[in-house]
Amino acid sequence: MKEQQFLKKMFVCEKVETFVLGLDDWDVNDLTVEKLAQEIGCNRSYISRKFRQQKGINISDYIGQVKLEKGISKSAHSSPMISERILDYLEKLPADELSNISLKLLSARLNLNKSYISRTFKQEQKNSFCHFMQKLKIEKCIELLENHKEMTVNDVCESMGFVNRHYFNTLFKKFTGYTPIHFKRTA
Repeated sequence: MKEQQFLKKMFVCEKVETFVLGLDDWDVNDLTVEKLAQEIGCNRSYISRKFRQQKGINISDYIGQVKLEKGISKSAHSSPMISERILDYLEKLPADELSNISLKLLSARLNLNKSYISRTFKQEQKNSFCHFMQKLKIEKCIELLENHKEMTVNDVCESMGFVNRHYFNTLFKKFTGYTPIHFKRTA
């Protein structure tokens, strides 16, 4: 009995890889560490620990890589890269939801590891996720300043989730070359 348990646990990584590689593209898209643990018959933390020890990679990153590989293998044109999926998702969000987005929240919504998202995003976009979010928020602020003349700079600042007005002014000037007040007067 103990020998069977030992053998069962000894080949966890091989079981994971065999199971994942045998899935079709639709099943891989729905794959999570929890579902994988249930299929393999081990708990999540055990699989994560063993996979990291034996393969040197986080199990969530491995699943993310497999999802990306399976998506790209269908056709380079039919399946967007991770960063393009993120860009599409973020650009469709209304300003009030965009102000609360963080890498942690995004990783939960996309069911991908936040380190994997950050690393992949930087590789694909040549900019960090943080830099992209700053730029996107400032672009939304510009839209608000142009389209809602009744809003004050403070209102715009707060609506996009900027707590520190000085930081907002510095960031706005970095991306536009103007202070928010100067931009509002000329818009």
